[in-house]
Amino acid sequence: RLALPLLGVATALLVLVLVPGVGVRVDGATRWLGMGSLRFQPTEIAKLALLVFCADLMTRRAHELDDWRRVVLPVVAVLGLLSLLVLMQPDLDSTIMLSLIAFTALVVGGVRFRHLVTLATVGLSAGAVLAVSASYRRARVFAFLDPWSDPSNTGYQISQSLIALGSGGWTGVGLGAGRAKWLFLPNAHTDFIFAVIGEELGLVGALLVASLFGVFAQEPVFESQAASAQAPPSGQSTTAARSSTHFPLPPSMPSQIWGRQAFFCWPWSSRQSAAAVQSQIGVPTQAPVSVHLSSLVHSSLPSSQALPGLKLVAVQPAAR
Repeated sequence: RLALPLLGVATALLVLVLVPGVGVRVDGATRWLGMGSLRFQPTEIAKLALLVFCADLMTRRAHELDDWRRVVLPVVAVLGLLSLLVLMQPDLDSTIMLSLIAFTALVVGGVRFRHLVTLATVGLSAGAVLAVSASYRRARVFAFLDPWSDPSNTGYQISQSLIALGSGGWTGVGLGAGRAKWLFLPNAHTDFIFAVIGEELGLVGALLVASLFGVFAQEPVFESQAASAQAPPSGQSTTAARSSTHFPLPPSMPSQIWGRQAFFCWPWSSRQSAAAVQSQIGVPTQAPVSVHLSSLVHSSLPSSQALPGLKLVAVQPAAR
């Protein structure tokens, strides 16, 4: 219920920041709203709004993930609107972040691989064109590739970040004892804060921080492996396996139990609602369950690809 209102607020703020005299202009870019030292970037609200919108859309249209017009097209349309407003500030970095958020949401949501490849190809091409379309962006790209060619001008920030990382050694100079943040490294509190971490905590601390990001990214994989470990042995009876799902299932319906979910092959069309499918497969409509189209592929699950027209349908306990 909050997805569209939040998206509307974010869009309105992005428009407001472009109004002359309202948006705060710093270093040639108008990206902030506020007064004095109390400022915020509407782009940050737009990132959250886009993520919530994508999650809400794919949850409501989980059985239509194969239809790019029903899932991918609305996401791309909203992303295009937000990206256009952000590029007018201008802020290519935030535009790239918005694109990554939308793309990641589509990947996690289970959109078809060929649709993802198309989006990635178009997105990378557009990003490359935008990166070299302005002189200051080209200079930043070349400075990133070879910061030592102009260490006192365009490559200054990258050069100082590398110096800070090298100064940290194995264990760092001590938390809070770094010197790069004291005007040597510009804007050390933003994108280049990792250089400060590397200087103060050394290679060990930098690897620890990078490892934590890896753990967060792999958490869904760990959950999937845990669910797989709960799958019943091949010799276990269907009745015994059904009892582990904690919700009623029709005894005659061929299914495969995996963790606390039951999977069916069913001819679910885009015109059918989840409630209709739930009734058709014989699960009581008053049962506290969630029925949705699954994009999961696993060797222990029934193969819907071998039977044209069938989809893999998942039934699981409804969230309380």
